[in-house]
Amino acid sequence: MENTRELEELVIRIERLMEEMIEQQRSKVVMIANRIQPGLSDDDLRDPHSFPQVSSRPEFAYEDGLLAGLIAAQVAVMRDGVSFVRKRMEGENNGAADGDTKA
Repeated sequence: MENTRELEELVIRIERLMEEMIEQQRSKVVMIANRIQPGLSDDDLRDPHSFPQVSSRPEFAYEDGLLAGLIAAQVAVMRDGVSFVRKRMEGENNGAADGDTKA
C-alpha cells in the first residue's frame, strides 16, 4: 500500500508542476499579446483569432502553441497517471484479498 501512496504523491507533484508551467506560459502569452495590442486579458486570448494583429504574429503563435502543448500534455499525464494509480490500487486490493502480495 505504501507504493500506491508514493505513486499518488508523485502524480500530485507532477500535476502541480504542470500547473506551474502552464501558468508561467500563459503569463508569457498575455505579455507578448499586450506588447502587440495593449489591454488584452487572458480571457480575450482564449480566442486569439478575434485579434488578427496578435494571432498573425509568429512570436505569439509560437508561444501560444507551446501553451496548447503544455495543456495537452497535462491532460495526458493526468489521465494516464490517475489511471495507473487506480490500476495499481485495484491490483493491491485484489492481491490482498487473494493473499497475493505482488503489486
